[in-house]
Amino acid sequence: MTWSPFIGIFVARISRGRTIREFVLGVLFAPSIFTLVWFSIFGWSAMEIDGIGADARAALGDQAGALSAAVADSVPLAMFAFFEHFPFATIIKGLAVVIVAIFFATSSDSASLVVDMLCTGTPEPGPVHQRLFWGISEGVLAAMLIVLAGETGLLALQQVITVIGLPIFILAFVMMIALFRGLQSEHINKVSVGEPPRAEDL
Repeated sequence: MTWSPFIGIFVARISRGRTIREFVLGVLFAPSIFTLVWFSIFGWSAMEIDGIGADARAALGDQAGALSAAVADSVPLAMFAFFEHFPFATIIKGLAVVIVAIFFATSSDSASLVVDMLCTGTPEPGPVHQRLFWGISEGVLAAMLIVLAGETGLLALQQVITVIGLPIFILAFVMMIALFRGLQSEHINKVSVGEPPRAEDL
């Protein structure tokens, strides 16, 4: 919920010119289906490697619960412990690192774009050097938090985000009502002027 207004601005910007139906299918359903398939395949594989049920754990012996122990020790490193059970583990690990790096780079770029738009007060992005300033500032702040506070700082940040999420949840709920009333008003206006509503707008 805390992330939703922030990423919502970015998604709204890249979705300009698309219909509501295209937005729902492309932004809501497609990632949800991909995530469902991803966790179904990799989650089930991890449980099988870890041992599902007492009989499976007894058959695995000392290897039973290895992934659970890795997750308890370090969630990020548990991914690499999981990849150890696949062929070409070194290549898969390298590919995973590249994918994670791309994810962070694109997330930082979109975050810098949104912060820049919020600071300038215009829907258009500001100069490149201004967005670069925000990107560097975000990276320096994150690095300082990790170096100076470590896991304790990250835990405190997560707790703060959880607390801030409550008022944002209330605002998002009100925004849902406002969006529904806005679409309803647009539909009524189109009918009043004799323009039939398009199927994409419904």
